[in-house]
Order: sequence, then structure tokens, then C-alpha cells
Amino acid sequence: MTNEDDGFFQDLDVPLFLQQIENAQTSINLRDEQLQKSNCTTIVLSQPPSGRSTQRARSAFLMSSPEVKLNWALDFRAVKLAHGEHQ
Repeated sequence: MTNEDDGFFQDLDVPLFLQQIENAQTSINLRDEQLQKSNCTTIVLSQPPSGRSTQRARSAFLMSSPEVKLNWALDFRAVKLAHGEHQ
């Protein structure tokens, strides 16, 4: 990083620094796990703009498990296909 001669890291508490890095990484990993769980159980639907609005209306649904989400999505696709909507 830098030479020991310039004193820049002279007072650095290395064990404390390493512990802080480990704590930060643990926090990041926990948040990543939370996001993954949320992504695998959340369905977001958007509807085309209506009236004067130019923004799509969005609704989010939190399913109880990834399996429930998958079943819901399969049923939704089947209904869309049955109604001739191929998107």
C-alpha cells in the first residue's frame, strides 16, 4: 500500500480493521440473502397507463414461498395464453 517510512499506516489497528472488514462483508452477505429471498417470492405486475396518466400502475405481491410464486406464475401464463395474450 505505502511505505512504512511515511507513517501513514503507523497507527492502524490491523486486527480491528480486519474485524470491521469482516463485519461489513457479513452485513453485505446477509442483505444479499434477504434480497434473494425477496426476489424469489415477489411478483410485480404492471398495467398499461390509463386515462391521462403516462405511468404504468404497478402492484407487488409477496408469496409465501418460491413454489407458490412459481405455481401462481404458471397459472397466470396459462390464463394469458387461454385469452390469446402472448406476451
